[in-house]
Amino acid sequence: MFAERFDALMNIAEVSNSLLGRAVNMNGSHIGRLRTGARPLPKKHEYLAPMCLYLAEHIRKEYQRNALQKLTGIGDAALGSAEHTARYLEQWLLEREKDTSAATGRLISGFSRVVSSPASAPIGLSVEEAPQKYAQYLYGNAGKRKAVEQFFLMILQEEKPQTLLLFSDENMAWLYEDASFATRWRGLFSQVILKGNRVRIIHTVSRDLNEFLEAITKWIPIYMTGMIEPYYYPRLRDGVFQRTMFIAPDTAAVISSSVQQDTEGMHCHPANLLAMTYVHSLDEKAFTRTLWQMCTECIVVFPDGVNVLPWMLCGTNEIGEATAEKMRTARLVVWAQHGIYGAGKDLDETFGLIETAEKAAEIYMKIAHLPLVNTITDDQMHQLEAHFGVKAREGYLS
Repeated sequence: MFAERFDALMNIAEVSNSLLGRAVNMNGSHIGRLRTGARPLPKKHEYLAPMCLYLAEHIRKEYQRNALQKLTGIGDAALGSAEHTARYLEQWLLEREKDTSAATGRLISGFSRVVSSPASAPIGLSVEEAPQKYAQYLYGNAGKRKAVEQFFLMILQEEKPQTLLLFSDENMAWLYEDASFATRWRGLFSQVILKGNRVRIIHTVSRDLNEFLEAITKWIPIYMTGMIEPYYYPRLRDGVFQRTMFIAPDTAAVISSSVQQDTEGMHCHPANLLAMTYVHSLDEKAFTRTLWQMCTECIVVFPDGVNVLPWMLCGTNEIGEATAEKMRTARLVVWAQHGIYGAGKDLDETFGLIETAEKAAEIYMKIAHLPLVNTITDDQMHQLEAHFGVKAREGYLS
């Protein structure tokens, strides 16, 4: 629950992981893992209050305030100052829904908002003004929103109605994280239905309760038209590769693919990690433990450790397949005598992972030839686990 709420607040405030990290003296990759739920909020979270204050100070525009009210239920009085808003947000982030009552309450209130007000033409968009040239490739949630708007506008220009084919097992945040887009989406979809178009949709069962209920609040007005022919896919997919398909057989199609947690990958050649593969054992446990011992934050940033590939011919399918296999258990894969591949929720997190490992390798290369007097012990790393709510890779600590 915390991760979903925190991620939604970050989106409303339009603040990146690195910006918030600098404001509260925290690594951007740490922020990224809090947003994805990969790192739970620890019991001691002194940094949460300054985080909320920073986010509150960046929610100033009218559309941001409206989105925040719809998301959290915050009143006008609490929005009067950044300090009041921050206190409200901190309490809201720490709430725990022990049953479905709160989520169901949001569902019912969502029904009242969408059913009581009939759909109208979306602000700033009209069929007559629809562009004649459409982008073929778009990226991220913002790109998906733009593609769906273009898709609906193209259908509205058709003279004859048709049956639309819809399927998605991707995270639905692209639809409901932007309140203004959700309004435009509902208006455009309603116009498409009113023109006589029908919808055949396949639902999946692999969504958590809050995401499921949030999606229903957006879809229920469309279902009430009687123009929806629903199906469901009863099996659970692996969730690694996710897809969305919006198909209008006579007009256009929107096809989207993503990897679990919207991962972003990066390959580069950090000098110290590269140098380390010449003088250090390539055993993954030993390599990981050495990096963890070089810098206190390492076990916090990459508790899953570092996997290592021996030298392989670059630019081949073999090294790609071997890397993919290694990434089943770690987000960082070192290519001996070559470089590193890392993956995170976004480029901020990915860069933070690689930068932290490279800094640790730099320290190692500076001290490897010297007598070791002090180190970070396993007991101290267990303390870091407990404080930051992370779990070191199984079997890597005594």
